Amino acid sequence: MFDGVKRYLKVWPDLINSNSQAKGFCLVGTPGVGKTMLSCIIAKDMIVKNIAVVFVPSTDLIAELKQAQFEKDRDNIEAKIDALAKAPALILDDIGKEKITEWVQAMYYRLIDLRYRNNLLTGFSSNYYPKELEDMLGDYGGPTMSRLLGMSKNFILNCDDFDHRIEE
Repeated sequence: MFDGVKRYLKVWPDLINSNSQAKGFCLVGTPGVGKTMLSCIIAKDMIVKNIAVVFVPSTDLIAELKQAQFEKDRDNIEAKIDALAKAPALILDDIGKEKITEWVQAMYYRLIDLRYRNNLLTGFSSNYYPKELEDMLGDYGGPTMSRLLGMSKNFILNCDDFDHRIEE
């Protein structure tokens, strides 16, 4: 995975302004292998190169959207989705950690579809393989994962290793 991220760091600047849909990355692996750390390294590289990037853990994203929903603040939900849908680069960390309700499925589909249609760089990480995520996302799973994988198809990186936070 580390070598794949090094390759991605060399090519993403050329991809961001290209017509290709495949601008992003997907990091999949067991807990503690470094997916979040590597995603942060990518985000930092983008920031250093003056690209506005939003890095958001999926649990935080869903919590913020739910909070706005509970407050019956539809404008706030729309503003948050619009900001994420238009950010030049978006990195979603740990997709699948949150409780996947039908509402969550719909929110993911909506956000990913907007980014796909806007042809924007989208990266993500997960402990779950794409087929597992597709199943978790229910009726929205196929279309959501098709778009996510299409946007990251050249850099789908997998690592199954020991948990580096626990062992050395």
